[in-house]
Amino acid sequence: SGKIIWESMFSALLLSIKTLMITLSSSPAWEELETLLLQNLLHPHFLCWQIVMELWCFWVRHATEDMVANMIDKLCVFMISMSTSEAPLCPDSVLRRTAKSICFLLTHSPKSSTARVYKNISTESRSESAPDAYLALLLEGFPLNFLPDRMKSDAKKQIVADFFHFIENFNESNPSRYSVQGGPVFALSACLGILKISIPEIDFRTLKFVVALIQKHRISKDEMTRDRYTDILSETLSIISRSEQLYTCQEMDNVITELQRLFIAETDNHHRHQHLHKLNPSLALFLSGLGTYAMSGTETCPKSRAVWELYHLLLRKRHWALVHHAVTAFGYFCPRTSCAQLWRFVPEDAALAFDIASGKEAKTERFMSELKMFLDKEQALLSTTPSQEELEMLSKEGTQVKATVQKLLEGRKQQRSLEVEKQSNKRRKLPEGICRGVELLQKGMKRINEGLSEMSSDESQDFQKSLLNQFSCLEDLVSHLVSLAASE
Repeated sequence: SGKIIWESMFSALLLSIKTLMITLSSSPAWEELETLLLQNLLHPHFLCWQIVMELWCFWVRHATEDMVANMIDKLCVFMISMSTSEAPLCPDSVLRRTAKSICFLLTHSPKSSTARVYKNISTESRSESAPDAYLALLLEGFPLNFLPDRMKSDAKKQIVADFFHFIENFNESNPSRYSVQGGPVFALSACLGILKISIPEIDFRTLKFVVALIQKHRISKDEMTRDRYTDILSETLSIISRSEQLYTCQEMDNVITELQRLFIAETDNHHRHQHLHKLNPSLALFLSGLGTYAMSGTETCPKSRAVWELYHLLLRKRHWALVHHAVTAFGYFCPRTSCAQLWRFVPEDAALAFDIASGKEAKTERFMSELKMFLDKEQALLSTTPSQEELEMLSKEGTQVKATVQKLLEGRKQQRSLEVEKQSNKRRKLPEGICRGVELLQKGMKRINEGLSEMSSDESQDFQKSLLNQFSCLEDLVSHLVSLAASE
């Protein structure tokens, strides 16, 4: 039709390679293509990795079950071998990148593939490094929900059991089957994030562990040890934020007091305080759940003062990401708490209290205004059911857009028809030499025609026939040239 069709380059490229895969699937060249996919499974460039993983998912959907099972077994063996020398907590390690690729593959594969990986890594493997490989999978979002109900329940129970064994034997050198300290804590935190549920088995022992961990953090003098304690504390606070039943325990008083001492005391010591910046996102999650925490909200209440100071610390942060964390936490906390004097939770120098122009003048009214705007936007994003008025406005705007597009299309169509008509009516002026040449060709054709009638009968029939055919073609060509010259 002559129309230009624009296609997405990414989609077109994927479609072309998938077509190539189908073509090569029954040829000897398939082994080379399979090797290429394996060699680029951990490609460092994000777009190339995305293309390779799309091709892997395409292969898994159309390959036989035996081929898929064989490939999954090989990937599991490779990942377990990597876990002997790679740290599961390092996001850029080969182990974590392999786990990321496997998890991506599993989310686009039959659920039976997830169960096979779980059996290979968690239950049937006798390798000492298998727990680290399992932890890497959990940290990369291993789809536990794809497991059969019984297997998923067993996996959850094992993770919870490992967690309690760790916190009850925290003072020992390595009280878990993971090679990294605090492995069960990271595993449980990742599990809660994947399953999106609250586990009722998590009880007051978790709060006692947090108190002991903070105390160890405060007295520790080794920088690496303090950094590791910070990571474990961050994940534990995340676990508490997903366990609403813990906020009603009496041990929560000690947790808040210890957190206040940790942050307020360490703030004056810059060298020791630099480890605490990693705790801010988890602290925001923890504080957002204090809506059900019982406190009087008066100045004489130590619990209230501790929560105020923690919120003050968080709301003073000026980094845009931390501002978002803090305001989201405070916005979630406000409608759920029984405290009436919410202004006490907001410091005078809160980040959102400063004017944008100078960044020097701070007003509490400005903070409350910014908070309201932020919460309105957040609520708008969560709204999925439009009102009748919104639907009518949307329909009206759609009709206007449709009319505008139709008008543009009609205008372009009329413009093209005018251009075609103008082109057809346009008179072309050929040079005088061409016109003169056409006249001479006409005269020449007459002379040739006269010469053909004078040909001797002695000439062979084949020669005469060939000559007449050539003359006929030449006559048609000259007639066409004459018609072009006559149209000028």
